Amino acid sequence: MQHLQISPYPVVAGEEFKVKMELSSKGELMFNLNNIIGEKVCKNSVEILETGVHEIPFQLPKGLYPGVYYLVLAHSMGGKAILKVLVNMN
Repeated sequence: MQHLQISPYPVVAGEEFKVKMELSSKGELMFNLNNIIGEKVCKNSVEILETGVHEIPFQLPKGLYPGVYYLVLAHSMGGKAILKVLVNMN
């Protein structure tokens, strides 16, 4: 099982935010951004990442309403994490 150590910043996001993570094994990382009722508002896949620390920029889709969203990250080797992101698009 893949261990993901993740922190988004800034926690309150505008058009873009970054996710810093540490991966314990090489593999593909998949991102889904879900609204508060679980609907996917954005799906993204990152190329294969090596073991170690990574900083991934995440661009929010245009027209996204301000509010609470959940960033779901899944590693091809089995690790999964869910992060709450507050979106404040001006």
